[in-house]
Amino acid sequence: MADWKILLRRDGGWLIVAALMCLTLWPLNRAPLFYVDTAAYLAQGNAILDSIGSILNNSILGDPAQNGAKTGQILKDDVVIGSRSATYAVFLTLLNRLAGFGSVIVAQSLLLVFTVWFAVRLAARATLATGKKPPANAARVAVLMVGAACLGSAPFYTIYLMPDIFTPVLILLIAALTLFAGAMKRWEMVVAALIGAAAVTTHPSNMLIGGLLFAGATLVALVLRPRRAWLGLLLVAAMLGVGLAERAIFTTTTQIVRKAEVIYMPFLTVRFIVDGPGMDRLAAVCPDPNFATCSLYDQLKDQPQRLSATKILFDKSEELGSFARLDQETQKRISQEQGAFFADVAKTHPVGVGLAILRNTIDQIGYVSIIMNLPINNTLERMASITEAIPEALYHARWTEIPGWLKTVEAFHRAVYWIAGVSIAVLLLLPQNGPPLAIRGFAVIVIGGLVANALICGGISQPAERYGARVIFLLPMMAAMLAAFLPFWATAAKQRIARTESVHGMEAGKPPGG
Repeated sequence: MADWKILLRRDGGWLIVAALMCLTLWPLNRAPLFYVDTAAYLAQGNAILDSIGSILNNSILGDPAQNGAKTGQILKDDVVIGSRSATYAVFLTLLNRLAGFGSVIVAQSLLLVFTVWFAVRLAARATLATGKKPPANAARVAVLMVGAACLGSAPFYTIYLMPDIFTPVLILLIAALTLFAGAMKRWEMVVAALIGAAAVTTHPSNMLIGGLLFAGATLVALVLRPRRAWLGLLLVAAMLGVGLAERAIFTTTTQIVRKAEVIYMPFLTVRFIVDGPGMDRLAAVCPDPNFATCSLYDQLKDQPQRLSATKILFDKSEELGSFARLDQETQKRISQEQGAFFADVAKTHPVGVGLAILRNTIDQIGYVSIIMNLPINNTLERMASITEAIPEALYHARWTEIPGWLKTVEAFHRAVYWIAGVSIAVLLLLPQNGPPLAIRGFAVIVIGGLVANALICGGISQPAERYGARVIFLLPMMAAMLAAFLPFWATAAKQRIARTESVHGMEAGKPPGG
């Protein structure tokens, strides 16, 4: 307990400053930022909490009349769509019920700040163990790193009522566990594993990103051979295992409590159709009455205006709709077929699939605008069609139309990212007097997380600005970290201390050094 008191007294003020940086856009917008899917998370969270509340007879957890939840919106008779995280749905809805949406964005901001500070403390400790001088105060370095991130998209995600902020948190934790496990205390391992496990379960893409990054981090560990890397990687594997277990528990619970089947939206099927190889394969095998995806092909062939992933999955209009206009049983079967369809297309069109994934990944890397964070294009009205559990505070949001400053902010962000990228390249390649190898390795793993995010979200899902902007602020953050760990600062500090001692010695009538 004494250690915590010392940490709070020494670092608490700096961490509060960093958290306030993350919250700067809240008063400017007069409300948190949100997305149409925020309503779906609320509906799902309300359904889960109402079910738990009815079992426990708890008025806070279960009062659908008070919370105005259209809980049936996430259900289609005997089917539950499992593409959204139950963990984040409960996190968002429970905090909203207890203390309002303000508590959600404060919690998300503190989570990012804590993760950065946590990683820097471990990095400083690991650096000291190698005989090199680390920065004097981890909290100040954390403020520097968070401040650099806030020059980019970070503050648009810490106050965003979506699970995206957990992706950079997961990336930072995997990097820290891989390289600094040897410097960890037991409680730090527990905290890192718990936060990481929660982050893995907050978005379906996070488990896949974590899996790819685990492979990349293992390679970095084999090259740098940090102390007890095996333990850090074991903790990462355990975090990913929790993600798999959460999906299994959600599926089993849904089957028992709801008497419903969990299915996932056919993102892979749609991705391959839009990219071409899937469409070519369907043209070769359809019609086939035993293959439900042929029903989707019938809606799309000779209809180029419909060939957009978003339109295919969600549009219900007669002109542009396709999958969403099919009957429920056909939709269900198409979703169930997507794994087999993916394997078949990859087998019959390997070059086309590979090129499509590469092209989409490259496109995703360049998608870094914060436009999808702004509640424009009648977002509130579309949310209200999903759930009535929308607090009045969200209706006070100012940025409900494209603001005049958007292009200026986007240009500024891109300049920050380019400068950060060049700075990172220079700092990583410094032959002498550069950052310690472990710090360079940390930055390499984090950058690998950006690539993994682009591959999963853009390569096999759909390139989108939101997916890229949620992690790109890690670039200026890593540039700040690499700069903070330069030996130059330790040398400058020693020289400053020596000059101070010299001046004090002369004032006391002693010769310098005496």
